[in-house]
Amino acid sequence: MARIGVAQAAFLPTFTITGQYGTQSTEWSKMVRVRDQHLAGVRRSLDPLFKDGRPGAGEQVNIARARATQARSRYEQTVLVALREVEDALVGLRTAQDRSAAQERQVVALRRALELADMRYRNGGVTAHAMC
Repeated sequence: MARIGVAQAAFLPTFTITGQYGTQSTEWSKMVRVRDQHLAGVRRSLDPLFKDGRPGAGEQVNIARARATQARSRYEQTVLVALREVEDALVGLRTAQDRSAAQERQVVALRRALELADMRYRNGGVTAHAMC
């Protein structure tokens, strides 16, 4: 967003005044004519700036806006990818937890079956040959 502001500021006219200005003449009319010619030249060079802004500055604003839009789109896409990856990881975790819980239930059931078979064997209800 700061780049858009910079580009918009570039649209405004700028000018720098440096150096010295002056003329010497012993005749008043020559001095006035020279001064008017210099001022007219300065005015002609400044007119486009006050009318249209700097040449190409509007284009720079548009470019800065387009870059900001692109950056925002890339950011949004990155967030969406990250959310999808988190969702996939959570689904994987839930699946692993469900599998682990099912295996624990199976271990409990198999231990109970072993205990029952062992009790029947000890009580003589089943021969060793029948258990195999």
